[in-house]
Amino acid sequence: MFIIKKISVLKLVLFYIICTLLLISKSYSQTAQLTLQTGHSDDILCLAFSSDGKYLVSAGKDNVIIVWDFVLGKELRRLKGHTNAVNAVKFISTNTLISASDDGKIIVWDITVGKLIRIFDNKNPVNSFDISPDNKYLAATTIYSSLKIWEFSDTIKPPLIIDKKIRSSVSFNKDGSIVIYSIVNKKEKGTYLFNVITNETSMLNKVQSSNCIFDKSGNYSICSYLHSSKIRMDKLSENKTVYIRPGDYARYKFKNIVISPNDTIYAASNYDNSIYIFDKKSGKRKLIIRQFKLSPLAVQFHPINNALIVFSAGRSIIVWNIQENKLIRKIESSVFPVSAADINNNGKLIALAGLDNSIKVYDLNNNVKINYFNGHQSNVTSLSFVSLCDTIATVGLDNKMYYWLLNDTTQKKAIKVIKNPMVLVDKTISAAIPLSIGGNMLTMFLLGKSFFMKNYEVLNTLAVSKDKKYLATGGGGWRGISSIAFPRSFPIYIYNNLTQKREFKLYGHYYKIKSLSINHNGELLASCAKNDIYMKIWNLKTRKLKDVYFNSQYVINDLEYSPVNDTLAYTNGQKVYLFDCKTDSAIFLSFGRQPLKYNNNGNNIFFQDYNYNIVQYNIENKKIVNSFVGHNDIISSISLVEDCSRMVSSSWDGTVKLWDVTNGKEIVTFIALNNTDYILKTPDNYYLATKKAKKEIGFSSGLKFYPFEQYDLQYNRPDIVLARLGIVSDELIKAYYQAYNKRLKKMGFSENMFANDFHLPEVNIIDADKLPLNTNESEFSFAINATDSKYNLNRISVWVNNVPLFGVNGINLRQLQTNVTDKEISIDLSQGKNIIQVSCLNEKGVESLKESFEITYQPHKILIPDLYIVAIGASEYKDKQWDLTYAAKDANDFSELFNKQKDNYENVFTTKILNQEVTVENIRKVKQKLQLSHVDDVVILFYAGHGLLDDSLDYYLATYNINFNKPSDNGLKYEDLDVLLDSIPARNKILFIDACHSGEVDKEGSQQLVTENVAEKDIVFRGVKPRGYNSKSNISYNNSFELMKELFADLRKGTGAVVVSSAGGGEFAFEGENWKNGVFTYSLLNGINSFLADKNKDSKITVSELQEYVLTKVQKLTNGMQKPTMRQENIENDFVIWKK
Repeated sequence: MFIIKKISVLKLVLFYIICTLLLISKSYSQTAQLTLQTGHSDDILCLAFSSDGKYLVSAGKDNVIIVWDFVLGKELRRLKGHTNAVNAVKFISTNTLISASDDGKIIVWDITVGKLIRIFDNKNPVNSFDISPDNKYLAATTIYSSLKIWEFSDTIKPPLIIDKKIRSSVSFNKDGSIVIYSIVNKKEKGTYLFNVITNETSMLNKVQSSNCIFDKSGNYSICSYLHSSKIRMDKLSENKTVYIRPGDYARYKFKNIVISPNDTIYAASNYDNSIYIFDKKSGKRKLIIRQFKLSPLAVQFHPINNALIVFSAGRSIIVWNIQENKLIRKIESSVFPVSAADINNNGKLIALAGLDNSIKVYDLNNNVKINYFNGHQSNVTSLSFVSLCDTIATVGLDNKMYYWLLNDTTQKKAIKVIKNPMVLVDKTISAAIPLSIGGNMLTMFLLGKSFFMKNYEVLNTLAVSKDKKYLATGGGGWRGISSIAFPRSFPIYIYNNLTQKREFKLYGHYYKIKSLSINHNGELLASCAKNDIYMKIWNLKTRKLKDVYFNSQYVINDLEYSPVNDTLAYTNGQKVYLFDCKTDSAIFLSFGRQPLKYNNNGNNIFFQDYNYNIVQYNIENKKIVNSFVGHNDIISSISLVEDCSRMVSSSWDGTVKLWDVTNGKEIVTFIALNNTDYILKTPDNYYLATKKAKKEIGFSSGLKFYPFEQYDLQYNRPDIVLARLGIVSDELIKAYYQAYNKRLKKMGFSENMFANDFHLPEVNIIDADKLPLNTNESEFSFAINATDSKYNLNRISVWVNNVPLFGVNGINLRQLQTNVTDKEISIDLSQGKNIIQVSCLNEKGVESLKESFEITYQPHKILIPDLYIVAIGASEYKDKQWDLTYAAKDANDFSELFNKQKDNYENVFTTKILNQEVTVENIRKVKQKLQLSHVDDVVILFYAGHGLLDDSLDYYLATYNINFNKPSDNGLKYEDLDVLLDSIPARNKILFIDACHSGEVDKEGSQQLVTENVAEKDIVFRGVKPRGYNSKSNISYNNSFELMKELFADLRKGTGAVVVSSAGGGEFAFEGENWKNGVFTYSLLNGINSFLADKNKDSKITVSELQEYVLTKVQKLTNGMQKPTMRQENIENDFVIWKK
């Protein structure tokens, strides 16, 4: 039972509100799973909506099916069962999905639990399928093969087979009696109708179609031509063509056709990177969406909102309003596929690279740090450690190789391998497409010359000798047309890692070099090429070709020398073989594919199976020893530590996994989001993550998604993650555990609470599936229902972008004395994205799980916001011994700086309160002005002066008439300053405090303040004066409290404002002649004026960029004696605070 104490400010109550929201009952904790927002790793080929529009399913070339909460744009579940590209998906009920793939399987899924229900094995790649409206029949077409029709409920009866060469989609009409499809056989080419009741076939027309559908009435068919850019509508009852409509470019065909829910328009995706919208009745073109670099391979209408379509563009899903021709949302992940990874011998450095062109290195030396190295201009394709510990080599599609010294992030040595470092092999061809016959002849000549004469090369692979002395690398590229007359092979380059110089090259293969391996003594090199049946063995001493082996039955995709002899393992992408070079014989080991990796003694080999698992195969016993299950996409690399006790694997699913080889269990998964943010997670949902990375974390239970803060208190456990790594000191793990316990106590919790069954109230958004994704109206309303089966309700809380709509206290329900209520909530929307969250609290102080949705407000005319500046500076005090020199100047300088932003705002309203004016009464009057703001306005509140702690460690800001011996007399309590920003209309709010102790104080500690006599200590700054009063209170400024602030996001939403403090709760803040300001204010002004705070160089400075710059600058100027902190955060609302 919780007892909530009565206090003057409800912040402590908010602690209980948030923490009880995070308290997960036993039933929830058993079902909730950590869901990483990794998205797809390859092109999305198909999309499908549930009938209510709440769920969206995507699938494609990565063989993975993803279930999304469409309203939130969040990944709920990944379905893994196909072993090849998924070409079609369709819902047959809210919870049941059907998918079809190039692996020949049609799978029925229960998406609620992610389980496979049934498989229709078609043996040939399935191009398309449809199910009749009554779910009685399932029809599927295979590429250049047959049409098959099953009775869906009959699990035994074989399908009806129409044995023709079919190369089109298949579709049922309205009553499910007719199937439409197209045949490409020359004798019988045309579009046909098949009656599933009578088994009769009739020809509709003689057009070969790629996509055939019925309209909603079933009276018309719409088909796209197979060999030209045309769409045709036929009236079935009259067997008559209604119209034919072309695309803009004859050579680019239409791919997909979908019709709107109200049957008035249809959309057709085209390979010219466009989507055409046609009026169904007239065939008139209503719109072309043409703003993309990639072809939209899949397109779907929202089942309820006719104005909304979604389509794929590469790995992304785009939501578009066709009425206004506007982008609504882009659903994508910041996680990139990982092309290669390696671990050094002692297991403390893990290097990885991928499609974002950079190299990331996890440094696990007694902690987790991430370093990054930029240099490649295109995708990094392979990497390897070339020394025992700290040097790696990388190669990429920019045709360059780099050596990187990992213990010095500023030093790198780039080696240009060949003279032509162009990346894309088909650039000249694609560039020539737009040229017409009357185009620029000089351009055509230059492109033609490049196309016919030039060779472009890339690097795809590398191999390192066992002693790390030598490196071999090679690749492929585009060979000019002229090389057909004079064939050449792609070279293999041999480097000396000690001198980091190229020693020689070998003339390798006529195809792109796919794999290289150096034998155990460094004398032989084996190579194979893409789509090549040859395997070559090179003598590295004589630098000549030693042997050539070929197999006429299959190609060789990957190979690996044994570390103890000259035996070679190789794979054709389906099976793994062992080749004995002495006897020239190969034996079959197991089904599997690349990558291949031996253990040190050569008796075990690791490879990938068809389900993205790693198999450990014992060669002597001829059996599988372990199966490492966890990846969701193609595994790109496997590497082992020196004693082979641990293994690292990388995958196109964007993850790197660390495994325990002794038991086949996953230890930790690494996900790098960018050059600074990362996530480490364990199989049982515990994680360590940087604060910004937590946007890529969520939890799903069934088909419900919860943001990270719902479970963060339970599962954000750096101490557990680091302990699992096993290479971090016990002292550090203990420190992290203490920080975690400090957090629990701060929120009023203990660990055993997570194990108990706990009663929660519930809140539901009524008709959530019918809420729009976007609107042009600023006012928006929705209804909610709140219930509790045991206790009365206390309040309802609503947040917009983490800002409380009704203040920190929410909507008071106590006077109703009820356990159930319905409420209509009205919101003034912010321009752009609005993430709306709702929860309810019962009388026992327990909060429900949050319900969330997202809506985008796009006004017809962009509204320019106002800027409110409130600058408070107290240099002069009634008690003159406490006068400061620069506090009032800080406030003046701050307000003058932000007044320069007038061009970016409609109005700038400035309020300055200085020296004698700084009283509690004058400061409280500011609230009246701020109440006049609007939701998109920016409010900046600044205070410079003394910060004081009373004997209870409550924090006060000095006013002109404060009693320094008793701060509660006329002092401004921090909460009174914070409340100025509560319940005001503006949502973009920030408070800067340049005063001592302005960070949070650890009230539970008992250590003396480290710098309590700082004025008497040997400070190296001249004229420095601390901004603070030295109370007699004991303050703990210990490691666990600081670790807590650094590791964990603040789950207390408070007013929704960001509060940046100039110093920690146990620190002083300084001013001095060196800066002519307080050091915090100086750094803040300098970061803006110099634009050094603009980290990503986009001519804008966000709150997080400014905070990061000021934190670093202040610590540097004070030699670490002053460290700014974020007293309150709003991760969701990282707004722009300064523009050029």
